[in-house]
Parts: sequence; structure tokens; C-alpha cells
Amino acid sequence: MDDQVRLSIEPLAPAKWFDHPLTGAGFQVAHLEPARDEDLQRECMRTDGTLDQTAFAQRVAAECLKGWTGIGDKTSLLPCNAENIARFMKHHALTIGQWIILRARSLQHFREEALDAAKKD
Repeated sequence: MDDQVRLSIEPLAPAKWFDHPLTGAGFQVAHLEPARDEDLQRECMRTDGTLDQTAFAQRVAAECLKGWTGIGDKTSLLPCNAENIARFMKHHALTIGQWIILRARSLQHFREEALDAAKKD
């Protein structure tokens, strides 16, 4: 029997860095717990019962996005704060916002990178 831990019961860090493959920007994303995920979805339901994808992405980003690299405006890089996250998600909720949601739900929060690297060797 294998005695190696392959999956942690709890997230291994408060947030994890992910590189967005199409832009090269980096995003530090915290794990979104399932109960909170359901709460946010419920808050973003339209009257017809469908999920408002834009509102949901905005709320997930506001809660789970803890840092970024390579994000700015025409003049300079911008810090990752509530105001700039809202500005960013106004334009990117249905593109990079959906990618952030997947990272917030990712099993990578529960896996050691050393285990992944060992598998590649």
C-alpha cells in the first residue's frame, strides 16, 4: 500500500499563484469553499433561475483574487485591490473571470507541487 499523501484534506496555502497562459499575467487565487461557492451562486441567480455569469465572476474575484502581476492600464501596472479588481472584472468577467473561477475551485490548492514535479521526472 502506498503511504504517500497525494491530496490534502485542507488547502495547503491561503492562496496559490497561477499563470494565465494566453496573457502571461499572474493571479494569486484563494480556494473557494463549496458552501461559499453555493452562497455566491445563489446571490447571483436571476429571477428566471439562471446564473448571472458576470455577477458571479465579479463576486468570486472580489473574494478569491489576492494578488496579480502584469495587470495595469495605459500608463502603469496597478495594485491588486478592491477598486482595481472591480475595474478589471468589468471588462474580463466572461473571459479571465471564468478562468479565475476554475482556479478558485481547483484541486491544485490541495496538492504539493513537489508531487507534480516528481511525476514528470
